[in-house]
Amino acid sequence: MLPLREKNLALLIQLPPSLKITEGIENLREHIVPELDDRFRYTIEVRDRSWFQDLAYNFFADNNICMVWSQLAELRSTPPIATTDFLYLRFIGDKSSVISNVVIPSSKCFVQIF
Repeated sequence: MLPLREKNLALLIQLPPSLKITEGIENLREHIVPELDDRFRYTIEVRDRSWFQDLAYNFFADNNICMVWSQLAELRSTPPIATTDFLYLRFIGDKSSVISNVVIPSSKCFVQIF
């Protein structure tokens, strides 16, 4: 993985849709965050509405982890809360169409939410 470090902007961790914040935050705190290699930046995609609260935003910000902004049919859209100095935007439409990901430094972007 290190040869890709220069080209890698962020590594994505996708949580299962059934994972609620109550058990998820403890698992991340105890098992995932201590194992993260600080030579990389990380993003986490949550797929349950229970994560959309200050507890999660503060946890991600305190650990310099970007909370992915997703456009999912099941969630509608992630609240526009930045937890790092960059954003990871994920647009997911019909599963038969193309899935695209975009990473944007938040200091160099303007995002308009409709």
